[in-house]
Amino acid sequence: MRRLHIRYDHQIPINAFEWTPKAEKEPMHVHESLEIGACVSGKGRFFFGEKTYEVGPGDLFVVNHREEHIAESDPEQPSSYIFVNFDPALLLAEDETLLLPFAYSPERFQNHIPAGSPASEELLPLMRDIYTELKDKREGYLTAAKSSMLRVCVVILRHFSASPGHQLQHMESETRRKLGQAIAFVETNGYENIGLKQLASHLGMTPSGAARFWKHAMGYGFHHYVTQRRIREAKKALASTERPIADICFDCGFQSLATFYRLFKTHVGVTPQQYRNEHPLRDIFENE
Repeated sequence: MRRLHIRYDHQIPINAFEWTPKAEKEPMHVHESLEIGACVSGKGRFFFGEKTYEVGPGDLFVVNHREEHIAESDPEQPSSYIFVNFDPALLLAEDETLLLPFAYSPERFQNHIPAGSPASEELLPLMRDIYTELKDKREGYLTAAKSSMLRVCVVILRHFSASPGHQLQHMESETRRKLGQAIAFVETNGYENIGLKQLASHLGMTPSGAARFWKHAMGYGFHHYVTQRRIREAKKALASTERPIADICFDCGFQSLATFYRLFKTHVGVTPQQYRNEHPLRDIFENE
């Protein structure tokens, strides 16, 4: 199984991009992010495990962090998509019920939202808005992109909840409660040297149990989430202040400059100084 690492290019954990699949089927993959794809032109197929969907303009697809998938273009009329990847923590911080469409069992889930449906008609403009906002980076673009992303997830939740015969797999209330506790714990103590032992104690679980719980719910490890959160805070500080990089490093919870530089370059693609040079101070007005 190919697992792709998603690198978020903005101060919110959302990416949007255009993509044209190849005419021959490539190996399927999974990734730690949640994903929505919208076909804007052409034809082709979308494969999810053993499932295959014919694709045309206006068709949308929902995929979680556990299901293998890949798209394929028609050789004569290549398909073109807008894809949006985002971190599940984005939804958990707002309204955990928005995660429900993504908490599915692959073998029983219909990933397809058909063209011409009320949901498709509402989702396509929102998907284009997210892509345009993140590409153009005009004033307020992070807030605009996040707002549209949340609206997209509301439409998807309502679509699957109202679909005749569709059994939306609800997270158990205890799972939602513990996830909320875990996120709140990290957000409150994110700058401290917290680990699975501290999280497990907070949740009343063993460290191994807490690790399995987090991985199953979020699709990636707890330490990865903590690192991503600290890097997002460092990016905000680099873009909005002139504080020394070393101060930002330690204030965001990193234990050494070497570790900070290595992880920042891995997750962001540039060094902290390069990131500061590429982002104007106006980013102070943006939020998560």
